[in-house]
Amino acid sequence: LAEKIILETVTSNIFGTQNIIQVCEEQGVEQCIFSSTGKASRYWTGEVYAASKKVAEWLFAQASRTGRVQYGRVRFT
Repeated sequence: LAEKIILETVTSNIFGTQNIIQVCEEQGVEQCIFSSTGKASRYWTGEVYAASKKVAEWLFAQASRTGRVQYGRVRFT
């Protein structure tokens, strides 16, 4: 379904991740855990879903380096 409705996939997985990070930082959240997928571990992917989750993981990694919140990640395969 994610491959057919690309706009919703990108909106929820990438823009949604940015929104969650922003709210966590603004509201003083201590810890945030992100649930990802094993597909995000691929070096390269042509799948929209896997690529959007890979970008989301990158956004959380950036936030963990620059933000005040402690971020964690789990991957389900």
